[in-house]
Amino acid sequence: MASEDFFQRANLDYLEQMYQKYQADPNSVDPDLRFFFQGFDVARTQIEVDVRTGQVQKTKTPLAFAQAVESSEYSSIPKDDQSKVIELIEAYRRLGHQNANLSPIGGKRALASLDLFTFGLHERQLDTEYFTGSLFGPDRASLREIISYLEDTYCGNVGVEMSSIEAVEEIRWLQRRIESTRNRMEFDLDAKLGIYRHLYAAEAFEKFLHSRFVGQKRFSLEGLDTVVPMLHALVEEAGEQGVQEIFLGMAHRGRLNVLTNVLGKPYQAIFTEFEGAGTGVVGDGDVKYHMGYSTEIRTRSNKEVYLALNPNPSHLELVNPVILGKVYSRQNTLGDHDKKRVIPLLLHGDAAFAGQGINMESLQLSRINGYQIGGSVHLILDNQIGFTAEALETRSTRYPTDLLKMAGCPVFHVNADNPEACVHAVRLAVEYRQKFHKDVAVDIIGYRRHGHNEGDEPAFTSPQMYSVIRNHPTVCTTYRNQLLQEGVDEARIAVIETSVNQALETQFEKAKRNEPVELKNTPRFGWEEITRQDKETRVTGVSEEKLNQIVEKLAFVPSEFKANRKVRQFHEQRASVWASDKVDWAFAESLAFASLLCSGFPVRLSGQDCQRGTFTQRNLVLRAEDGEKYVPLQELSEDQAPFFVYNSILSELAVLGFDYGYALNNPNTLVAWEAQFGDFSNGAQSMIDNFIASGESKWGRFSGLVMLLPHGYEGAGPEHSSARLERYLQLCAEDNMRVANCTTPANYFHILRRQVVLKDRKPLILMTPKSLLRHKRVVSERRAFFKDTVFQPVLVGDDRGNKNSSASRLLVMSGKIYYDVLEALEALPVRPPIELIRIEQLYPFPEKEILEALAPMQNIKEVIWVQEEKMNMGGWGFVEPLLREILRERGLEPQYLGRKAGASPATGYSKVHAREQAEIVGKALSGL
Repeated sequence: MASEDFFQRANLDYLEQMYQKYQADPNSVDPDLRFFFQGFDVARTQIEVDVRTGQVQKTKTPLAFAQAVESSEYSSIPKDDQSKVIELIEAYRRLGHQNANLSPIGGKRALASLDLFTFGLHERQLDTEYFTGSLFGPDRASLREIISYLEDTYCGNVGVEMSSIEAVEEIRWLQRRIESTRNRMEFDLDAKLGIYRHLYAAEAFEKFLHSRFVGQKRFSLEGLDTVVPMLHALVEEAGEQGVQEIFLGMAHRGRLNVLTNVLGKPYQAIFTEFEGAGTGVVGDGDVKYHMGYSTEIRTRSNKEVYLALNPNPSHLELVNPVILGKVYSRQNTLGDHDKKRVIPLLLHGDAAFAGQGINMESLQLSRINGYQIGGSVHLILDNQIGFTAEALETRSTRYPTDLLKMAGCPVFHVNADNPEACVHAVRLAVEYRQKFHKDVAVDIIGYRRHGHNEGDEPAFTSPQMYSVIRNHPTVCTTYRNQLLQEGVDEARIAVIETSVNQALETQFEKAKRNEPVELKNTPRFGWEEITRQDKETRVTGVSEEKLNQIVEKLAFVPSEFKANRKVRQFHEQRASVWASDKVDWAFAESLAFASLLCSGFPVRLSGQDCQRGTFTQRNLVLRAEDGEKYVPLQELSEDQAPFFVYNSILSELAVLGFDYGYALNNPNTLVAWEAQFGDFSNGAQSMIDNFIASGESKWGRFSGLVMLLPHGYEGAGPEHSSARLERYLQLCAEDNMRVANCTTPANYFHILRRQVVLKDRKPLILMTPKSLLRHKRVVSERRAFFKDTVFQPVLVGDDRGNKNSSASRLLVMSGKIYYDVLEALEALPVRPPIELIRIEQLYPFPEKEILEALAPMQNIKEVIWVQEEKMNMGGWGFVEPLLREILRERGLEPQYLGRKAGASPATGYSKVHAREQAEIVGKALSGL
């Protein structure tokens, strides 16, 4: 019965009862009723205004449910019984999934009370006819037929959870799609044989590996083989729904099967990797079940869909925000504003999805401006076990998907041993995502035929479960039998099996003969022109004329725009600042962004509070009292590249992963993520270790992501002083990334521009200042930005360019400590024979530039590395052996000056900090 008929014909006493419940608690009734009653209350409200006093009085007309005229159709049905039947229908919709037949190995467990007696009904009423209310089925049926209809729809091999959805439109759409078909699809013979082909390929591949590579880890898909036909169906449905690109993230379980039987990576390539041979990655490479692949898939309806599986580490779920960032990047590039052409597909393990906090962070991004990708399709590979932990040990909720309730999205729980139900569920999930642009999940409940890996014995820890699994037939076997019972010619089935077996044998022989294998993995999305390494010194300066034009735009705020007075002044005074030759840090940053935008390079800046800046230094987005916004960097010219700046959620791990993913798919965009304080970036340490620092070496994946990490000791305590420079330096090798600690606005300008001017793409880890943002000496002249100027990895002398080549003591520093030493040095009545060197880029280590700086210093007797960080932190541990090698020919050794080693980065007491800082500076000038 259609929803518009429901309130015309449903039992009126029942409506009155439900309305009373609604008044007590609006959430206690079905969303359909809640929506109706909200409108009903508006309609009942009468407003009277006393014209003399202006007093407003609201009254509601009496309830009219019971007084309404009932149709003769209803007169033959007892009112109480009809309302109970409606309640039963609503209970099935809400709780039916709890009684669905979902586990292939656990049998059906009835958890919800959906029996007649719970609702005050009796077996003698089974053949009595009742109206079905809003049910998308027969208008009127016997109670027996209604229950049968509901059992088929909600308690079969697909259980549907939608109680967390708030929008009535979504609920009714789902109910219509589910109830009108009894929650099933019809498949023609070709479709059934297609499902079998994918099932057989999945099973045969696993068995082939098991027999030919005995004992080797492969993290098989067995027990969830249905995932392969599901993924094919998903791609088919996505193509029908207008999807052009799908970015896929998944862990190691079943990955080899997906690579070969979905993405089409040749069996031969996998067999070669089992033999331990490399696959062309320059670097350390990775195990075969972490590698990525991409392909073009031509659907049955002749639609072309690009499918890309991202490489990932063993750190479960860590890849998810990376995929989201890649999707968002492509949506921006393609102008996919309705979020329909590019979608994410995330495959999760049940224990990992419930257990890993990054999933909550990623879901929290789903409706945030700057991160919203129009919904992810989640497939939960639910084998009902973790490594050895069983389901009740891996979560505190009924389902692993319960986290998704925060996103208000539907979940389809499906029995993995019913491939047709699985295909139906995943097609419906894609359809929902495309229509409502929200997350959706399919929880595929199966089992794991072997242990966590193929060398593991699961019966040690789960003997009861594995006694069942050992005797349980594969889904391929049961579906084959089903097809034969349906009258399918066995010869047609045999053709499929022979074809798959021959392909496995043929490609195995090629791998044994070490024949070359052709892979389709070709660069896309602008990577074609990117090289592995660019060591050229690229000019990053900009013409004076262009910079003058940019400054004029940056200093302009429309007169009618009601900006905060101080913020307006901040921008409008930039013209005079530019003319006075005193460009500060934030101004230099805006000049770098603007010059890139005017050259056709988009810029994205993301992070907590980054629009204003943690230290109120940036103010990129002006806000008026009426809510309007003005962004000068978006008003440079009509043909400029787009500029994006987004305040992120209070998360480091997922947001950094998102921006890393964005950079992966957009090499010609400057992508920067800023930590609120550099100290907090270690909340994303696993992303830094396993993607940013090592992605190139493991998987040949380049990224130009910039990490802006406020760093510096100013007495703010152990959590607001150190970005842990030492950790990033420890990760440096094989030219995998760049680490810098700039001290001049001009160098900051150049290093940002260099990220996109260079022909390679390496992550840039940049220690950024806090107190130096407004330091009177931390300014640069205009000419330092002009054409033919470059980034300078080493700076010698004072900030005015004065040098002391006759010095006997050389102080080598990086970062803020330089200005502390310089000011103390200049305050001395007589300047001692001291020279200063700033290392602006710590990695790659600028050995050549340091040697050039040392060349004229022939009187140096001692070289001291000065840092404000503790001895076991900061740059000392990294630079010491490098400086030692440089100084060897002079017979000198670098000495250390800084805080002593400690467990905590800094003291929490301001007076202690001041004393320690003064001691370091004093010893630097007087000698150790």
